[in-house]
Amino acid sequence: MARKIHEQIDPAVDFHALLELGIVPRQLGSPVRAAFSSFVAFVLGALIPLLPWFFSEQAFVASLVVSALALLAVGGVATTVTHRHWLAGALRQLFFGTTAAAVTFAIGRWIGTQF
Repeated sequence: MARKIHEQIDPAVDFHALLELGIVPRQLGSPVRAAFSSFVAFVLGALIPLLPWFFSEQAFVASLVVSALALLAVGGVATTVTHRHWLAGALRQLFFGTTAAAVTFAIGRWIGTQF
């Protein structure tokens, strides 16, 4: 059976993809679409902390609050895919987002940027 499956590469790859990864390669989405949607999501996500700065030069606290709310919302919505409790997902996203922001801020201070 193994020899028969591996006589041709395409059926063998399809077999292993389904068996080992649980995916059907011909049913996967377009890589170009995935790249584009990732780009759009990144741009929209990057705009969220900047929004308060468009209205005021003293927007640091507002930027933190808007960012935290967005992280909580994204984490909560992501639980529709992960099937976790929405609060656990929201707090997890807030933790990782806050940690990333703190590390970025610390590196900026370390290399001498101004705030």
